[in-house]
Amino acid sequence: MAGLLAWWERLCESSAFMRFVDVNLRAPWWQRQSVLALLEDADWVKLNRDELALLGDGGTDEIASAERFRATHGLRGLVLTRGSDGALALEDDAPPVEVRPGDRVQVVDAVGAGDAFLSLTAPCVVLGAPMDVVGFVGNVAGAEAVATVGHRRYLERERLEDLARWRRYEDTGECLSQEEMTSWLDSKAREAAERVRES
Repeated sequence: MAGLLAWWERLCESSAFMRFVDVNLRAPWWQRQSVLALLEDADWVKLNRDELALLGDGGTDEIASAERFRATHGLRGLVLTRGSDGALALEDDAPPVEVRPGDRVQVVDAVGAGDAFLSLTAPCVVLGAPMDVVGFVGNVAGAEAVATVGHRRYLERERLEDLARWRRYEDTGECLSQEEMTSWLDSKAREAAERVRES
């Protein structure tokens, strides 16, 4: 753990990076104080319910407890994964965003679902995506991961578009065509790229 902390300190000296920490506790190979020390220089943290219960203040209101955790550690944002209950995204000076799961999937292999979630949410955060989009994309990645033994598939853009179209229909009663959804996703990607260039 000492080598990891030294590496982390060197990384934190550079302000050019947005620092994400995926808590990912595995008993017995972690110590509370060492994990909390890693969070002190993080910008964003992803953790699950159990990890919040172990590292947080033990509050019974999950949203309030997650917000206190974010504030206590000076985080710009926090994403809490909640399994079949979806995800909660918290960001500085913004109301919490709860994202319910999309398609109900049969869980075949839960190993790596959090990794899949973070692999798509971190780039979304860096590009300035709204928290509902961050949570939705993370839920889709996690759902795709648990539906397959050993993560043998990757999430194709077409699958994400199909799920986003269905979600919009569920939420608003409107259904975008494939072309409209592709155009919308492309426009969001262009807007995010422009924000990155300006910063």
